[in-house]
Amino acid sequence: MAAETPPTAPVALAALLADRELDLRRLAGPAEAEVHGVHASEMADPSPYLLGGELLLTAGAGLTGAGAASDSA
Repeated sequence: MAAETPPTAPVALAALLADRELDLRRLAGPAEAEVHGVHASEMADPSPYLLGGELLLTAGAGLTGAGAASDSA
């Protein structure tokens, strides 16, 4: 029987946001949240597939309005 891998400790969202190399912007949720997993999606509504505590990465292809990706390149 294989040994189980221990769970990874959560990372503070604030610590990820503070890392300038990641170039992250918080669009929703509290900055004090703990991140338990990371996913990438361009779905209009990925919420049915999220449990809570995830960092959702997106290029912003489907965003409109205030959360839309900028045109700077």
